[in-house]
Amino acid sequence: MKRGEFIRSCGRGVALAVMGFFGIRVASRRRGVDRDAHRCINKSVCCGCRKYDACGLPAALSAKEARATDQ
Repeated sequence: MKRGEFIRSCGRGVALAVMGFFGIRVASRRRGVDRDAHRCINKSVCCGCRKYDACGLPAALSAKEARATDQ
């Protein structure tokens, strides 16, 4: 194997690894895997939060329960 062939092979391997890495990240986001699922994005202010309906954090659950008893 010549030096040029070796460098091309290594480049292809690196390119394949990078594409695989980003492919896995994109696929995991499409399936709904969320690394921040257990962190509040709105500093526990549930009113007007875009994730309120699907949120399962204690502050949101408490707010939902309070709304349910008010109605």
